[in-house]
Amino acid sequence: TGDTGLIYRNGCQQRKTEAALLTCTFGAEDSPRTIALFGDSHAGRWFPALDSAAENLDYRLDTFTKSGCRSEETSAAWASSANTSCLDWRDDAVARLVGDPPDVIVLANHLGPKPGVHQGKLEADWTEGISALLDRLPSSSQVIMLADTPEFASSPVLCLASHLGDAGACAVSRDAALNPAIRNAQLSAAASHGDAVIDLTDYFCNATDCPAIIGSTLVYSDEHHVTATFSRTLAPVLQDALARYLEPVG
Repeated sequence: TGDTGLIYRNGCQQRKTEAALLTCTFGAEDSPRTIALFGDSHAGRWFPALDSAAENLDYRLDTFTKSGCRSEETSAAWASSANTSCLDWRDDAVARLVGDPPDVIVLANHLGPKPGVHQGKLEADWTEGISALLDRLPSSSQVIMLADTPEFASSPVLCLASHLGDAGACAVSRDAALNPAIRNAQLSAAASHGDAVIDLTDYFCNATDCPAIIGSTLVYSDEHHVTATFSRTLAPVLQDALARYLEPVG
């Protein structure tokens, strides 16, 4: 459960109570090209993969990440949040991105299953909300949304502790772990704005299930946060996916 990654240890992953915007720089720090990572704790868990990918692609990586504060949101939730420190932080992040546009903005957030919510309404609300966010971001930046990682009803860490000889018992069905309505909303909003979605679900799940362990690596540290170790294993895959949308430095 402590396998969270560098930005959780060095303070760059901001806590829920922190309202003042903090950004940190990684990747190829002297590069003239920049990628901004903007999102909540799931952005923080994608950081190990993106840091490696950015460095190998010769892009500087700037983080705009705060736990409990999504960068993709419905319009109603954008303006009101149970996490009150999120409101100013998120507006300040957008203002910073608009004032000094990066070449690429990567959005990554906890958008997981919402059982009991009407899927058609969910897709419509999120399409409108994500479109409103894309309208706020600088038009000169290529925006890339990462499809969210799978979500479990309970922590696979606890399940594995009681199934030491049967890791397969701790898998979750692909249908239960994902939210197609929000994924469709991402695709629709991206298509209407000339932006992109990278969906690496097939590296987390097979045709039917999403395992708790892949190879010899624990994938999750709780119900929906990816371990830093597993995130790093996805760096080459994420790098290849990003490269299709990036201009080479040189």
